[in-house]
Amino acid sequence: AVDIVSRMLKGILPNLPIVLGGVHATALPKKTMTELKGIDYIIAGEGEYRLLELCKYINDKKWDKISRIDSIFMRDRSGIVSGNSSKTFIENLDSIPFLDRTIANGKTQEKSSFISVPIVPGRGCPYNCDFCASKTLWTRKVRFRSMENIIEEMLEISNKTGKNRFGFVVDTMTTSRNKFLHFCKIVQKIKDRKLSFSMNSRVNELDREIFDEIKKTRIDSIGLGIESGSQRILDRINKGITISQIRNAIEFVNEYKVFCTCSFIIGHPEETEEDVNYTIELAKEIASRNVLLDINLLTPYPGTKLWQLSEKRGYSSTVRNYYKLSHQGQLIVNLTNMSDNVLSYWYKKIQRIFAKHALYANLYRIQRKILYRTFPG
Repeated sequence: AVDIVSRMLKGILPNLPIVLGGVHATALPKKTMTELKGIDYIIAGEGEYRLLELCKYINDKKWDKISRIDSIFMRDRSGIVSGNSSKTFIENLDSIPFLDRTIANGKTQEKSSFISVPIVPGRGCPYNCDFCASKTLWTRKVRFRSMENIIEEMLEISNKTGKNRFGFVVDTMTTSRNKFLHFCKIVQKIKDRKLSFSMNSRVNELDREIFDEIKKTRIDSIGLGIESGSQRILDRINKGITISQIRNAIEFVNEYKVFCTCSFIIGHPEETEEDVNYTIELAKEIASRNVLLDINLLTPYPGTKLWQLSEKRGYSSTVRNYYKLSHQGQLIVNLTNMSDNVLSYWYKKIQRIFAKHALYANLYRIQRKILYRTFPG
C-alpha cells in the first residue's frame, strides 16, 4: 500500500518530498528504500525532531545539510541509498509538544465516553520476547513522560473535545511500578470529571496492590499477552512469564471485574500439537465474562529474532508481500514442528473456539455499557 500510495502521489505532485518512518523502515531502511521508489527519505528511530529538522532544510533549500541529520536515509544522484542509524533518543519526553487534537474531523470529536483517545505515556519495553518488534525501534530502554505531563495532556483534550476516556499506547503501563501508582493517586484526586482508561500490562507485573489502584482509577480494560499455554513455548520465546502467573492475574481480573483481552499466538518455533492443546486448555480455563480471547498467527516482524530465524528458513520479504506482515492472520512462514496443513487446521479451530466465547464476553460488555449510560453514577 505504501508503494502504491507513494507512486500515486509522485504522479500528482512530483516535487512532493515523501518521508517514511516506523518499525519496518527502522529495521530495514536501505532495503525498504531500494524497493519503494516513491520514497525520498527514511527516518530511522524517533522522528519528531529529525522530521522537523528535515522540513526546515527542505524549506530553506539547504540540501547539503540533509545528509547530516542523524538517522536519515536518502538516495544520492546515482540512486544509491545511504545513511546510518544511531540509537540516540529523546531523553525528556515531556519536551515533545502535545498533539493538536482539534484538527481532526467531527466524527473523532464525538463526546462518547466509550471512544478512547490514544495517549502515548512512554516508549520502550525491558523484556526480550523473540516475536516483538518494540526493541527494534526503542531498544529495551524504557522512558516515561512525567505523570503530571500525561495528565496535563489528558485534561487539555478533555477541555477541548469533551472526551474523558483514554487508551494508553505503550507496551506495558505497569513496568515502572512506582510511576504507575503515582499516576493513579493523581487521577483519583481529580473530582470534577470522570476519567476512564484502557491499558496494556503483563501478568508478572500484576498483584493486588496494582489491581486496587486499577479499580480506583477507573481503568476498566487491560490487555495481556498470554501467547501460549505451554510453559515450554513461553520459555522458548523468552516471554518471561509462567502459567502460574497467568492464572493469578486472571483471578484478579475476575475478582475486580476488569475487562481483559488475553492475546494468544500460534505458530511459535518448535511448537507441536501437544503445545497447541495446552494453549486451548489454558484458554478454556481462563475464559470468563470478563475475559476476551484473541488468537493470531505468528508474524516474523523485521528486526526480531523470529525474523532472523525466518530468513534462515528461506523466507524473503519483498515490497509485494510487506502487507502480509500487518495482518497476523496469514501463514507467512512455518517455524513449528507441524505441517502447514496441520498448523492452519489448529489456527482455524482456535478461531472458532475463541469466536464463540467472544460473542458471550462482548454481549456482557455491551450490557455493562448500557447500564453505565443509564446509571452513570
